[in-house]
Amino acid sequence: MRLRTLGGLWIENADGSAHGGVRPRRLAVLAVLAAAGAKGLSRDQLLAILWPESASARGRAALSQTLYSLRADLGVEVVLATTAELRLDPTLLTSDLHDFRTALKAREWRQAAALYGGPFLDGFYLTDAPLFERWAEEERAGLTSDGVRAIEHVARDASGPRPFRDPGFGTRAPACRRHSVHPTRSRKGIGLRQSTRVVSTARCVEPDVGWRCLCGRARHNAAARVDRHRRGNGPKEFVRA
Repeated sequence: MRLRTLGGLWIENADGSAHGGVRPRRLAVLAVLAAAGAKGLSRDQLLAILWPESASARGRAALSQTLYSLRADLGVEVVLATTAELRLDPTLLTSDLHDFRTALKAREWRQAAALYGGPFLDGFYLTDAPLFERWAEEERAGLTSDGVRAIEHVARDASGPRPFRDPGFGTRAPACRRHSVHPTRSRKGIGLRQSTRVVSTARCVEPDVGWRCLCGRARHNAAARVDRHRRGNGPKEFVRA
């Protein structure tokens, strides 16, 4: 299974369908742990983000129940628990966020740009969890900056002396336009359009064909993921706890 956090929040099965039935707060636990990475988080840190108003004993009981429910929902124990920390088991639940950050660290800009499916946790929020919303906004801002940076690197490569060649969608403008005719009507599409304007303003030129191809394909892929997600009865674009 795979946790999708860039462009929404849902769990994806091996066949690409959405794994439905996981309640929002349980998904939020997975998202926070995915952002923490291999180092994980302590129970107190997780409680501070998701159950800040609960008394200590009550909050710990709620967290334990949430972890138990996740095991029941997914059929496997995707959260590794030690006396000191909680973290995701990458052998059972991968995440696009981990792969995106790995690609950035390796300066694999094309891979990073392809993995950036949209704003972090786009359209997802929890009621009665203001600290979670604040945390998500801070993470989203940094990841959006990283996503734009990756796309700009690809755009610079595309406008260099070598022709822009990607077997996934070709190099001709008509083919690029075919991939960009269905932008998503959310922050995903808006973010890509804003990125296009950023590059255009910075260079004082109209974005080139390679850049438009990349943005068009990203919008097309994001729309396709949303369609699969909805057909799989996963979380709606706006869900409440």
